[in-house]
Amino acid sequence: MKHRFQRWSTIGILASLLGVGFGEAYSQPYRYGLVFHQHGADQVYRVNLRTSQVDTVLNLQQEIETIFTDPDATRLFVDLKWGDYRVYNALEPDSVLKVFHVDEGWMGNILLGPNDRLYISRGYHLDTDHPRGGMVIVDRTTLSVLDSTEEIIALRDPATGRLNRFVSSDGFFIYSLVDSIKSGLFFNVVSATNYANMGLRRCGSITDFTFGPVLYDARSGHAVIGYAIPPGDFADHHYRVCDVDRGISKCDIAFPFRSMAHLSGDARRLIVEDARWDTTRPQGEYRPGVIYVFDSENGHLLQRVNVPPEGNVLVFRNYPAEMFYYYFDSNGTPTSVVVNLNHVMTTTELLNSLVALKHQAQANSWLADKNFVKELDNHLENAQKHLAKRDSLNAYKEVEKFQEKVNKEYKKTVDSEKKNKPRDKRFVSVDGWKLLYFNAGYILDRLPSEKKGKK
Repeated sequence: MKHRFQRWSTIGILASLLGVGFGEAYSQPYRYGLVFHQHGADQVYRVNLRTSQVDTVLNLQQEIETIFTDPDATRLFVDLKWGDYRVYNALEPDSVLKVFHVDEGWMGNILLGPNDRLYISRGYHLDTDHPRGGMVIVDRTTLSVLDSTEEIIALRDPATGRLNRFVSSDGFFIYSLVDSIKSGLFFNVVSATNYANMGLRRCGSITDFTFGPVLYDARSGHAVIGYAIPPGDFADHHYRVCDVDRGISKCDIAFPFRSMAHLSGDARRLIVEDARWDTTRPQGEYRPGVIYVFDSENGHLLQRVNVPPEGNVLVFRNYPAEMFYYYFDSNGTPTSVVVNLNHVMTTTELLNSLVALKHQAQANSWLADKNFVKELDNHLENAQKHLAKRDSLNAYKEVEKFQEKVNKEYKKTVDSEKKNKPRDKRFVSVDGWKLLYFNAGYILDRLPSEKKGKK
């Protein structure tokens, strides 16, 4: 048998990422997945993230396209190939509750709106440039179809494959990211009660970008957007958190492109998974198990979490900011890790962590040359001494010099590679640069400086 995971579809309970709040009740943390067999006899299995128990919940004699749950994880939607999809009780899927028939296409994300209504996106492509889609409105309790709409809209973001709709915090409006306006960051607003188009809502400006804007996650009326500005290198990639309900652009965080961003259940935290490109791996992407947690209001780095590599962050819609799961199965056994985010890293801790990361980069051969490494060590040691004396201004200068030297050698390394020159004995690889440049930046954001004072 063959396991196949698709980030936006087969992690079933993660469909709840795009829902609205639902009181204090916590849903059971399950991860749903698919097992594909030959001859089209597919299975749906479920992992209990609290106990790691794995159960096969459905054995179907048909090919499955993808699976979803509703925002409260009470219904399991199974999208079959060739047009039909079925609805089951998510916790006890022993019988079909409803069968829907559609002409063609694929299911989209499932939103929870007012009056206990589910908004199920679906679409099909007339051609690659003009995707056509619609929406089916269903009563969540009876599963009866209340209405349906047809529209010309890009339901799925072409850059990430993620569906780009989400609802307001009160559930009365449906938002979709508009990616074709260069003068700012805009969301289309549609009424969830009468489906009328309410126009555009602006959330700040992003001009002259080379990549994006791309919707990475949304909940509680907030959205996290990824974009890059010229020249489009790693240093120019950003995540922005927007309060779409109020049309306010909040924090803006620089972070390398090969990463994945999530919002916590109450949108108070931005959770970013580090990822790297590795051509030696079949999937081309490697997740080293490094997770960064930011305050989504001001962009401050709160915590860095180290977990086993090659996993996925699972964020639940109705879990608090202090709770998310990290799921990995590198050893073939489903495992769950609960990370409680109740500790805020001090500047001293961040600086000590940067020292350890520098040693890690050196051990991994991501930077080299004894004299160069010694220079970097000196800057960090001096910064630690200044910080111990509460001399934050000079500590800032030392970390800034560290960051500048890392960046300078990285650019020289890239330039040599472009010219097919052999690597100099003094170099910084892209992985070393990502590890050190950005972590130094997080420390600089926390320290006062003369430049900030003048500004």
